[in-house]
Amino acid sequence: MELSVRDRKVLKVIVPILKQAKGKKRAVTNSQLRRECLPIPVSDQKIRKLVRHIRLHRKITLLISSSKGYFRTRNQREIKRYLASLKDRCKSIWDLHKALDAHLNNKNVVIEDTLQNLSQEELDALSVVVDVLKSAIGKANIITNKRIRTMYCPQITDNRRLRAIIRCIRFEGYIKYVLSNSNGYWLSRSRKEVRQFMASLKSQCNAIWDVYKVIDEQRLK
Repeated sequence: MELSVRDRKVLKVIVPILKQAKGKKRAVTNSQLRRECLPIPVSDQKIRKLVRHIRLHRKITLLISSSKGYFRTRNQREIKRYLASLKDRCKSIWDLHKALDAHLNNKNVVIEDTLQNLSQEELDALSVVVDVLKSAIGKANIITNKRIRTMYCPQITDNRRLRAIIRCIRFEGYIKYVLSNSNGYWLSRSRKEVRQFMASLKSQCNAIWDVYKVIDEQRLK
């Protein structure tokens, strides 16, 4: 990752803050880091990329994260839990890559039975989500998690549950080529776009695995 002048200014702000985030109780969130960077405007995506830079360049050791934010720890249980979460993310991303590849080549998707992982309430919402996604054709018609939940499935109370439903839709073949980014989901009709999305999934896996290797190496020292 090549750093811009602005990136370097942001790093000067956030590195000292993250160095002081010792333990989960002192965890720092993206929004807190963004506020500290003002008046420099910084997105969550940029913060995540810079944190990855900090980790890979060993500017701060054993910097992990949870739902509470970023923090430093030497607690082996916390570190192992974080490494396990990185493995799970890699597997989830790679499963989606395999599913899309199978769809492109008219092959069966060999993934675990995702229907079994849904609650009855989530199963009831599945057909509604299928219909919503079928109408979101093309990136111009992208639909957010929040809009799907609030307008069509108010019983699905958080994004994690909605992602589980969409994972099932993708892997069980209810709809082919459901793509996504940080803004939401859309249905692609372009094989080229699908291949580009698959390449981005591969890059995501590699990026996560790079962080895994660094944290695991630091854990063993």
